[in-house]
Amino acid sequence: MAILRFATNVPQEVRLQSLTPREVDSNYGGKQHLFAANEGIFYVSDKVGAILCEQFAVLGVKPGQPIEITKAETGAGPGRSTRWIVSTGSDAAEPASNLERQLADSIALSNARKAAQRAPVAVPAPAPAAAPQANQQPAWARALATQTRALIDVYAEAVAYASQQHGNSVKPEDVRSMMTTLFINMSKNGGASHAA
Repeated sequence: MAILRFATNVPQEVRLQSLTPREVDSNYGGKQHLFAANEGIFYVSDKVGAILCEQFAVLGVKPGQPIEITKAETGAGPGRSTRWIVSTGSDAAEPASNLERQLADSIALSNARKAAQRAPVAVPAPAPAAAPQANQQPAWARALATQTRALIDVYAEAVAYASQQHGNSVKPEDVRSMMTTLFINMSKNGGASHAA
């Protein structure tokens, strides 16, 4: 049977004979997953096999159904990332999953907050001494609250990305540690981002 190879960023149509891969020894050490399709067989790492199986389940893929698998790469050099994407012919009509909607909403909210932070802040004139406003927060408190909410959104987005791209290999506490280090470095460099 022919061995299928996935060219980067090129969808490959396959009809899987089984949605459950067979675990086999890798020539490079460790285990890998073997999938059999009408078009041939293909091998992927344990991690990629788990990602594909999860996507098959989410999409409700059935054996023999035509699907497309894409090994998508973005970025270059150390910033390059690989994402395995499974799609069916009906994907265009399918609504986004709950997680995808939440992620899109979170990104939109984060972008709106960033835009609001860049806009000039109008600081109200101080109230007369005789009539203080009890519920009015000082400008620094509002700025701190806004920045904290934006940081929470960025953290949630980074944790979701790590989970989607790397499964359980990158833990939320690892993301928090990386973000803390980067935030400290950015603070020291006047907001410029430098790798830790």
